[in-house]
Amino acid sequence: MIMSAEKTRKEGMRQWKRPVEGDPNYTTILCSNLGSIKCPAVDHHLNNYGTNSIMITIGTLHKDEVTMPDGHREIRDVIDVGATLDERIADGFYFARSLKLIKHIFAHPKMLDQPLNVPSGFDYQ
Repeated sequence: MIMSAEKTRKEGMRQWKRPVEGDPNYTTILCSNLGSIKCPAVDHHLNNYGTNSIMITIGTLHKDEVTMPDGHREIRDVIDVGATLDERIADGFYFARSLKLIKHIFAHPKMLDQPLNVPSGFDYQ
């Protein structure tokens, strides 16, 4: 059991121990590389244990047909990603805008090398 009660000698009261260090349920984001054990990415429910409100899973690298920006199709290496977001921390509008920004960053990774005060040119519209 991760949270256990123990009596303190001084006060004679119950005191809760801190969560076990390294418990992935006590993080901001739980990220799991399921591809490392040859499993696909999954969308998983969030549980009421712990503090994480976002779960991201990464699947195996595999070949798939992809439509390129100019319209032709190619077989490319792809990795599926599954994400589950807790609606108690933000609404769907915020999540949709965040996903749009993440897609922009994936398409323009060099922007991550820029200082924060440099405008990215990204437009949420």
